[in-house]
Amino acid sequence: MGLKYAILNPNLQKSKTNKEGKKANNEILIVIGGSDLKNQGFKLAKKIANYSYKVRLINGPLCKNTKIKDNNNLIIQNDPKNFYDILKQYNHIIVSGGMTLIESLYLNISIFAVPQNIIERNFCKFLYSKKYIFSYDTNKLTKTNFKKFLEYRNSKNINFIGLEFIIKKLNDQINQFKKNKNR
Repeated sequence: MGLKYAILNPNLQKSKTNKEGKKANNEILIVIGGSDLKNQGFKLAKKIANYSYKVRLINGPLCKNTKIKDNNNLIIQNDPKNFYDILKQYNHIIVSGGMTLIESLYLNISIFAVPQNIIERNFCKFLYSKKYIFSYDTNKLTKTNFKKFLEYRNSKNINFIGLEFIIKKLNDQINQFKKNKNR
């Protein structure tokens, strides 16, 4: 399939040009998904906050771990309603291999991916081979490598016209069907 079939939330598309208010390079957003069954977001957030970086962890609606003791470098939010406004503020994100990764690509946010299953891993491997993401291997998230990630800039622009592309393909198929039927 590929990125050309990705359908983005229209609210995100309308506001792509809002680049004002970006966070400093030492601030990172972590979004692992709706449930984060392996609790990877929380573990990564604690680890990076202990490196003395500012971290915002966004838990999805089914995440259970939301408590942390006295860490000024870590903010945890549960399923915020203004998610896209938050996402647009960051230059760097640690994200699972799903829709938020695609939305981050659209916004040219630098990405360290944390795939949650084999399908996401294969997708992230493809993106890494095309240099769309910094890495997809959490074993490489050492303090030294994290500094390199913060220096990394996603400069690849992707034209997301998934809905238009799918509609065009469907119309082509319908027209071909009509043409064959009329023969």
